[in-house]
Amino acid sequence: MKLFTFPYAFGTDGVYYELEKELSHKINVENMNYPGHGKRIQDKLLYSLEEIASDAINTIKTTNEDYALLGYSMGAKLCCEIVRQLQGTCYRQPKHLFLLASPPPSKNERISKNDEIGLQEACLILGKMGNTPKEILESKEFMEFFHPIVQADAKVLGSYYYSEWPFQTLDIPATIISGHQDNAEENEKAWKTFFPTDAPCDFLRFDGDHFFLFEQKENVSLLKEVILSKLF
Repeated sequence: MKLFTFPYAFGTDGVYYELEKELSHKINVENMNYPGHGKRIQDKLLYSLEEIASDAINTIKTTNEDYALLGYSMGAKLCCEIVRQLQGTCYRQPKHLFLLASPPPSKNERISKNDEIGLQEACLILGKMGNTPKEILESKEFMEFFHPIVQADAKVLGSYYYSEWPFQTLDIPATIISGHQDNAEENEKAWKTFFPTDAPCDFLRFDGDHFFLFEQKENVSLLKEVILSKLF
């Protein structure tokens, strides 16, 4: 079994390092980077979730084993878009979706009122949403380097919207996990509306806020147990 993981906006494959260690004895984990992020920093940035999904599918469709998708925040919406694009094709479909810390694609997440985000606003956005250390935010050199990435991911989030799940039925099981302090009840209600009423969905809540998985180490172990229970 293989698990493809997708980070939150502005994140890289490194955010899942601890989870990969927990799962490595049972699951082949492939932590994905978005074009222009992390180890793919030389690749051209993309400005729509549809394009990022198509890029990810180029990797996913080469796998010869059963697999699942896990996405955090923007990554959760990306998982939905990947499934949308795979539906009706000859390619292998995922066995499970793990959708963390995100409302469904029926809720638009525009994080800036401005079409072009300045350097100062980019710093504020990272401080609020990026789970970024203070010393990095105060580095002018880092912020100038990271500024285009913030602009790209903000456009990705602000432009992606689907009012309802585009399929009559959803036969891929999904596990939706929210932090107790991260609008959990509101997000769950939105997901229930987004999925068909007979969709095989489970809803869980972990202690913490939007970055519950990265702020509380015990949540990594809890997530590991959830993943193993759903896939085996």
